Amino acid sequence: MTVFKELKRRNVFKVATAYLITAWLIIQIVTVLDPHLNLPQWIVPVTFTFLLIGFPISCLFAWAFELTPEGLKRSKEIDHQESITHVTGRKLDFMVIGFMAIAVIFLTYEAYFDTDTDNVAEASNLIVKEASSTLTSEMPLNEHITSIAVLPFVNMSNDPEQEYFSDGLSEELLNVLSRIKQIKVAARTSSFFFKNKNMDIKEIAEKLDVEHVLEGSVRRSGTKLRVTAQLIQADSGYHLWSATYDYEFEDIFKIQDEISEAVVEQLKITLLNDQLATLTEHGTKIAAAQDSYLKGRYYMRSRTPEDLKNAVSAFQQSLRIDSHNQLAVSGLADTYYLQSLYSNSSERIYLKKVTNLLTPYLELLNNSAEMDTSIAAYYQSTKQLDKSIEFYQRAVSKNSNYAQLFHWFGSFYQFSEPNFEKSHALFLKAANLDPYSEIILINLFVINYFNGRIIEAENYLRLVNEIAPNASHNNALALKYYWRSGRDWHKAQQILNKQTIKSSQLNYDQAFNFYLALDDLDRANVEIEKALKQENYQANIVFNYYLMALTQYDKGLINDKNMDAFVLKKVIQYPHSDNITIEVELALKNKQFVNAKHLIKKSYPQMGLADVLLDQDVFISACYIFIKRALNEDVNEHLIKMVENYILRVEKMSNNPEVSYLELAYLKALINEPEQALTYLDTLYVKGDYYDGILFLKYSAFFADLRANPKFNNIVDTAEQKLMLKRSQFYQTEKIKPNYIIQ
Repeated sequence: MTVFKELKRRNVFKVATAYLITAWLIIQIVTVLDPHLNLPQWIVPVTFTFLLIGFPISCLFAWAFELTPEGLKRSKEIDHQESITHVTGRKLDFMVIGFMAIAVIFLTYEAYFDTDTDNVAEASNLIVKEASSTLTSEMPLNEHITSIAVLPFVNMSNDPEQEYFSDGLSEELLNVLSRIKQIKVAARTSSFFFKNKNMDIKEIAEKLDVEHVLEGSVRRSGTKLRVTAQLIQADSGYHLWSATYDYEFEDIFKIQDEISEAVVEQLKITLLNDQLATLTEHGTKIAAAQDSYLKGRYYMRSRTPEDLKNAVSAFQQSLRIDSHNQLAVSGLADTYYLQSLYSNSSERIYLKKVTNLLTPYLELLNNSAEMDTSIAAYYQSTKQLDKSIEFYQRAVSKNSNYAQLFHWFGSFYQFSEPNFEKSHALFLKAANLDPYSEIILINLFVINYFNGRIIEAENYLRLVNEIAPNASHNNALALKYYWRSGRDWHKAQQILNKQTIKSSQLNYDQAFNFYLALDDLDRANVEIEKALKQENYQANIVFNYYLMALTQYDKGLINDKNMDAFVLKKVIQYPHSDNITIEVELALKNKQFVNAKHLIKKSYPQMGLADVLLDQDVFISACYIFIKRALNEDVNEHLIKMVENYILRVEKMSNNPEVSYLELAYLKALINEPEQALTYLDTLYVKGDYYDGILFLKYSAFFADLRANPKFNNIVDTAEQKLMLKRSQFYQTEKIKPNYIIQ
């Protein structure tokens, strides 16, 4: 008998096959469990070594021994006619088939798990390419630098409340590395997008377009801290470096420094002395202050009113421990700014809070990029635009990997000094650094929408909804986009029907307005009640109550006197500085011009005297001009000029009628330019399709002087007829009927 036949008879080949498949599965299981169980670094290589050594031993064992009914015997002691190797072979066949089935399941899972990110990654790669071709020479993308993503370190502590700390440590390492110009660092939002997603490192790196990945785990117990970190070459999966640090919590800065220095060394980057210094720069040297700072950053990210309030408390606690913690100052200033956008606050409140906070840093040259960005935003709000540009550019020179910087700088060129090309390029740069950031993609949607680039805008809207299908901000934006222009009311209805969207007033506000357009007062009222359960932006609540009352008045469900009493009751019930606009309108509706003037002067004692006009004050300033003229009083020409400058800026900011023409029509009517106001309204409602604000056209005191003009009345009639037709067509296809309520 030949050797080959004898090897086959003794099942050596089958044993070898079963062994190799089993060994491969063991290695895969150990590799998957390693980061989650915080196993020692030697486990994987030792397991591999033992399995490698065991392979020839198992083959020799299969050759030398045979399993019989009496037990294990040496093969040479068994007569061939009594051998049962064929029976054993069948069992091995089933074993091999079983292990192969498990392997196929494992490979299929890895190949197709979380496939929803594939389309996102493909679109994100298009953003990167577009950014590369669009960015100006002032913002080059260096193709020769190395790149890295810092994935969120796994929280191995028994306390889930320590999640902020493991996330914060990851973010701090990311921030330190991002200061090094020779490294492109994937931004926090995009790196954290893959948190709790069981994906291969190579796949994540491809989606983030990076060559290296830093990952690890954190275990915190009392004052004890254990941090494990490993640097991986993405294309090969090879571990370039790994280490475990067992320190006291007070040594947190030492851990950060050692990890960042090790990463730089492994990436073979040569740093200058000033760059070496950046590796060990921290906002504070006090561990407790750093702990509170990390908590503040953790809460700040979600932008919900409740979390923004928690972020303020955490940053303030950090500053109570260390009043010189510059990063906490910057974080607090940025949170106040976000509260003016997403919470019950305003730009004026933001400026009041941050002026003293930022003043000590305005003349310093060695600020962090984060601080310079915060100062730039402050100067942007105070209309010191040259100063704002100066500080944004300072920040760019210090950290070209800071995505928030390019995002906010892009907003500067979108709203404060409109320039589509510059703004678009900056947003693309931000998206290149942070391709999975919802808010950056939303800004790319907005700027394209503002400039009438509808196809591009819808691509970004689709992308952000793939990334965060249940997030409140982008769903509210999509709902608004589809219903106001009548672009697709069925898609708007589908958004309303989604039960998985995270609740916020952003959603409730748009749902309320759409239900009113549908004449569904019952459901509109439900949306107000939902919003009241949130920590909300109360000015919107009063405005929505006012719109509800106008709708009921238009249907004859309440009279004029009851409507006014109802709205004024809500103004008192939900106080907010923006409520002044509603109070003034009610006064003007009843021809109480003197009272309206006093209301404005009470809330704005410096009206007409200030050198700077905040954007939030433009409308009430135009009302003041309207009132002064109605009373035959002289109007401050400087105030008129500031309102006119704002109008010019809005006209430059957007060429899409859906975005700005209604606001511009209000302003033009108030500053006594009726023909221009009529042109805006005719373009919006007659030549175009627009279904928002029609009741205000019909009843608002701000358009009172236009109602004597037949052209205006024709615009109102046309808008109402188009809305009724649109509504009727929608109900015919949806096969539902509106509900009405009487309050």
